[in-house]
Amino acid sequence: MPSVLHDSQLTKEQRAIVELRPDRHHLVLGPPGSGKTQVLLHRARWLMERENSPSSRFSVLVYTNVLTYYLRHSLEFLGIPIENVRTFDDWCGELWDQLCTGTKPRTPPDHRGHTYVDFPAVRLQVLNAMIARGLDNKKPIFDFVLIDEGQDLDAASYEILHRASKHLTVFADARQQIFEQGESIEQIQQHLKLTSQTGNLLPAYRNSPDIAKLASYFGNLFEGLNYLANERQKPMLYIAADWEDEVDHLAEALRERRLMNHKCGIVVPTNRDLHSLAKKLAERGVEIHKAIPARRGSTPPDFDSLTPVIASYHSVKGLTFDCVLLPKLVEKNFQRVQSEIRKRLLLVGITRATQWVYLSTVAGYELDQVATLKLAAKSNDLFIKTANQAPVEENNPPVDDDETEDDEISFL
Repeated sequence: MPSVLHDSQLTKEQRAIVELRPDRHHLVLGPPGSGKTQVLLHRARWLMERENSPSSRFSVLVYTNVLTYYLRHSLEFLGIPIENVRTFDDWCGELWDQLCTGTKPRTPPDHRGHTYVDFPAVRLQVLNAMIARGLDNKKPIFDFVLIDEGQDLDAASYEILHRASKHLTVFADARQQIFEQGESIEQIQQHLKLTSQTGNLLPAYRNSPDIAKLASYFGNLFEGLNYLANERQKPMLYIAADWEDEVDHLAEALRERRLMNHKCGIVVPTNRDLHSLAKKLAERGVEIHKAIPARRGSTPPDFDSLTPVIASYHSVKGLTFDCVLLPKLVEKNFQRVQSEIRKRLLLVGITRATQWVYLSTVAGYELDQVATLKLAAKSNDLFIKTANQAPVEENNPPVDDDETEDDEISFL
């Protein structure tokens, strides 16, 4: 179960953020592992009790459905109703049903003829309906709203929130901004009418010093002195001979970690990779939980279980595992992602782990950022293992023979 700290376990710094005055908006910044999600949940309970707000008068908004599943495991301990934690677009869709007419806008058909709800268009129509009806925070829907991963919301989202709630507390980290439409920290300050951020959660408590040091190669400040657990192990990069060899070693690593009672998360670039790799691991006798919305044909992942959870980089934000495995670090799988966003994706993936990180690629087809991992190895901050057999030839790329089964390229 995702652990929630007792009030007495919060640091003085975290407690100060929990009890920030509710008569103005707040923006709180913090790196991965600094306890933003812990503080967000404790602040929700503190505000709920201080303002005597019924469940209908507040909300905790996050970016992905997977994170809602994860956080809901902890809400009973805090006395927060599970329906109060949801995604922004889920809540905005409910507003659309109340304020707008007709059918929700949808995206143009993709190459398979599939269309999806056009969430940016839904937000704009909701905002326009609120403006037309004169809805603003003089008669707000909510007493307060807490927003996680605020750097991933767009301008229309903030205008909707500003009109819907008397108080907003936004938690954000620019280093984890991996959605192009997201707002900068300066823009969030403008939306909240702040001259600067309210507070900083500076130390990273979650990650072992070994993981924190590796994360520093991708833009995170290394402190490395705050980790409380006893188990530590240097991160590892495996350079496979081909795709099948990469999956074989991944399956072996997962079996070893299960014997150690470690909860593992597997992080992949796209949903297509998620389905393909889950199938490959099942063929090797390794059961996997897919972290995808239930409406796509799955059940919510069981975060209490030792069964590994597989998710995309975008869906894994906010989650924590003992060990994280980052396979498929080849150029082909990141070809639509710019260099700076790649670094942020790897930072997000690495910092989901508390104890150990395993990364893998295929010889001859390495992601450009593998060069950074090799620099880490030269500084003794990473261990590299190479396949015993010779690398594949350049004209024979590593083949995932399930590529055509689900060719959705979405990072969501």
